[in-house]
Amino acid sequence: MSFLTDNSKTYLRELVRQGLNDLEAFALEKVTVNNTVKTLTVPADAKVAVMSLVSTITSGPAIWVRYDADPVSGIGSPFYNTDRFNVVDAKNLTNFKVIQDSAGTHTLYVEYYR
Repeated sequence: MSFLTDNSKTYLRELVRQGLNDLEAFALEKVTVNNTVKTLTVPADAKVAVMSLVSTITSGPAIWVRYDADPVSGIGSPFYNTDRFNVVDAKNLTNFKVIQDSAGTHTLYVEYYR
């Protein structure tokens, strides 16, 4: 059972939206994800990254992400073709690691905000 009411969720969503609107996009990175663990080249003053995944794998997960250790196929957070997600906080950006699930072409587009 969720501890947030529908009104609380709406309010929280609006706070997050306003916080993201105060950020300025200033850098872009393109990461080709393969069977080797990849990290990000995080600019010094980055606070948030918005990531978009484009993959030739259209069924099942394309990539796996972890922040505490190297990801492997099946262990971590799975992301699928056309997924878009945010990574917040400089420590999470620095610790971000990604690997492919299976062979294919996987490109992660990363927009950095300060």
